[in-house]
Amino acid sequence: MKPRSINIFLLDGDPNGIRVAQIMMSTIQAIAFRRNKLGEVRKTFPEIERPGVYILIGEDESETDRQLSYIREPRMGRRNRVWR
Repeated sequence: MKPRSINIFLLDGDPNGIRVAQIMMSTIQAIAFRRNKLGEVRKTFPEIERPGVYILIGEDESETDRQLSYIREPRMGRRNRVWR
């Protein structure tokens, strides 16, 4: 594999806020944000409605020192209830 650069853009300047990562010379894009920022992300990035994969990350309620993740590819033509 050849070396590549990843560019991370902090939308509001906050490293814990909305972050957009892109691999240079590629169509790959990742948008990271907290769930309460979804409305702002939808307004700013209309491409979020296109096909893709999402990852939800949070604490395990039974073991607070453990992180859980949920990975899914949404079905086309249906809104995902998790994001509402």
